[in-house]
Amino acid sequence: MTYYYAASTGCFYRDTHPNIPRDAISIATEKRDELIAAQARGLQITPDEKGIPNAIALDFSITRQRQNALDAIDAAADRARAADRSTGQYLDAEYRLVQSALEQWRTRDSDDAPVPLAIQDWADAQGITPNKAAEQIAEAAARAEELLQAVRRIRLASKAAIRDVSDDADFMEVARPCIDQLNFLTKTAH
Repeated sequence: MTYYYAASTGCFYRDTHPNIPRDAISIATEKRDELIAAQARGLQITPDEKGIPNAIALDFSITRQRQNALDAIDAAADRARAADRSTGQYLDAEYRLVQSALEQWRTRDSDDAPVPLAIQDWADAQGITPNKAAEQIAEAAARAEELLQAVRRIRLASKAAIRDVSDDADFMEVARPCIDQLNFLTKTAH
């Protein structure tokens, strides 16, 4: 029996598998068995730059553990920041554009000044007046800013706690209350 390893999935496949990934390379049965045994001993199977799998030791250093906790805090903060917005590659730029239009319109010289297109588009889409659209945009912007401030405050305080705690601490336990707070913000931001 022939085995294949695909770096894209991190999986081994028998030659009889119906959907072997295109990047799969042939692996001798003995090599596959060695890698599986190494994984059972706590090593990680990781492909090199050519896609050839190797067994490597996981980094359980204090520095790595501390960084994992910091990374977990940042990931939870990212989820919380994105919770009140639609997702898409350019939506942050669109929100900034609308915010800028709102600020421009608020500083207009007269009530007869033309309505910025970003505000008029929202008014048209919602079937409301430009003034009501501006009000809704302002409320959404205030909620977004409040959320960002809360996320920043929690994230910075928690990361400082991770950096200040002694090396024998359970870093993920120290990070857990922060991550829970950020997850709560994620759920309540909708």
